[in-house]
Amino acid sequence: MAINLFANQSAVALQTVQSIDNHSSRLQDQREAELQIRNTPDHAAYESISPMMKYDSATIVSVVDAIKQSKEQVEVAKTVVELTKGSLDTIEKLVISAYTKGAEDFSKIQDHIAEHVKDLSYAIEEAAISAGNIVANGGMKAKIPSSYRHEGLTVYVDSIEIGGPELNFGVLNIDGTIDMSKGILKNIFNTGTTTNFDATKVAFDTAQKDFQKLKDTLIQAKTHYATDPLLTHKVVYNDAQQAIDDNARNNEALNKAKAELKTIVDGISLVDFVKMRDVNQLSTEVRDILFESLQNNIQDSITATLTAEAKINSTIDLINIQPELVKTLVGNIDSNIRALVDINMDAQSARLSALQIQKQLSAQTLPIANQNTYHTLALSQK
Repeated sequence: MAINLFANQSAVALQTVQSIDNHSSRLQDQREAELQIRNTPDHAAYESISPMMKYDSATIVSVVDAIKQSKEQVEVAKTVVELTKGSLDTIEKLVISAYTKGAEDFSKIQDHIAEHVKDLSYAIEEAAISAGNIVANGGMKAKIPSSYRHEGLTVYVDSIEIGGPELNFGVLNIDGTIDMSKGILKNIFNTGTTTNFDATKVAFDTAQKDFQKLKDTLIQAKTHYATDPLLTHKVVYNDAQQAIDDNARNNEALNKAKAELKTIVDGISLVDFVKMRDVNQLSTEVRDILFESLQNNIQDSITATLTAEAKINSTIDLINIQPELVKTLVGNIDSNIRALVDINMDAQSARLSALQIQKQLSAQTLPIANQNTYHTLALSQK
């Protein structure tokens, strides 16, 4: 009985060891499965986030390239503005010289101005090929890439607006030419501005001659009046009084004719002025009005050009900031990608270490159980 009892106990012990081993194996398999289950969402998240970050990084690099191209475009516009400013300064000096030069130099001055205007128009047309949406868009604003941002699954490329009325150098035509008759250089390139000049000039000259005649009559009447202060000669007095009244009326007519002439002259562009002939035949008064208006128009164009230059410079300053900001953003994303890879690899390594430890513990459990079974069987045989 004792032997059977011990034999049964040994069998039970052996079954217990096998049961422990089987349970340990099942437990190991279960833990491996749980680890795989827990690992799956993390790995899936990594697999989805990492490519997205890499895509973001590549997209930002493209944005940086676009910003650089935008800067080049704006710098072309800046070159046009600087060239325009230089040409206008030279033209203004030529117009001013017309006040001091003799009549024989007027045609030469016109020829010099015509050369500068022609060079300026060519420069603007050439620049419009690469900067057309800035300097030749009729004053409309254009958008250029400036920065990049990512919100959720949506990618945004922010932009800034450049252009506008201050940078309106003309409108690009279908045939590639530029209509510069409107915009900030209309005082230079507008056409058909001398249509009514001859008529108003004749009216002014006539009014001025009439005024001069009455002025001479008034002086003569005053002289006669001075010789007869007691008004003994009624005719002399009446002549003097009539001359004063006529002079007042004709002075008003002269002022009106002058105002009309100035209105016409104020609208004369440089491209039309250089085509005018017989400028040396104009009266001194008409020439003075003409050159004064031309100088004022050039000054207005220079002021508009300076405004355009300031706007372009501020735009360039803004663009210069963007690549550095985007570069920093790219660096942050690359750093996050590396950190994400490191975290994922560390997690995988930790899980593998846990599995190895479990296998080692399981391997150590079976010999110990077998050793206890051996001692139990030996005891039962005694």
